[in-house]
Amino acid sequence: MKKATIALIALFVFNACQTIGITDDPKVLNRAKAATMIKTSPAFQKTVDIKFEIQPNNPQLLVARYLGYLDPDKPVLTEKGKQLWRDMNFEVADYAVPLAHAELIDITGISTSGNASDVHFTWQWIPNDVGRALVIDSPEFKALPEDLQSKIRQPPPAATAAFASANSGINYGGVRKGIANFQLYDDGWRARNVYTF
Repeated sequence: MKKATIALIALFVFNACQTIGITDDPKVLNRAKAATMIKTSPAFQKTVDIKFEIQPNNPQLLVARYLGYLDPDKPVLTEKGKQLWRDMNFEVADYAVPLAHAELIDITGISTSGNASDVHFTWQWIPNDVGRALVIDSPEFKALPEDLQSKIRQPPPAATAAFASANSGINYGGVRKGIANFQLYDDGWRARNVYTF
């Protein structure tokens, strides 16, 4: 009886470790391992940004300039602007002001068939200081001078229209869904495709 109890406890602990990600077995795809691979996938490491050579008089760039992230006299990031990229764990892109980055929230399910798995997850845009200042009615937006608020409320330039709401400003859209396709190889699981919606 004691041996059976010990065996059941050992099996329970082993399964629990695999479920929460405490396993080194490369052939096991659990939520923790899937989350790590999705987060580090180049397809998931993306930002919302404003490229200043395309729209030099973009009101959103005026906000970045007002907040000290863009040089007041020329389209160049200040050290503070470069730090925005570093704070998001990205290489500095000297041609754009970052507004937000993608962040994984949760793995919602793993479906495996043979050597392939589909991993469903939720994610969201996480805006930085500049990004939050572009959300109409946010405290950061309300702290801007009235003339900048007025310019932000105007229809957005084409370069950032995909991220703007109908009455301007930025709409990061809340929680979103995604799916990642994984393939089991001889040395373990690899993310093949990561799609975000």
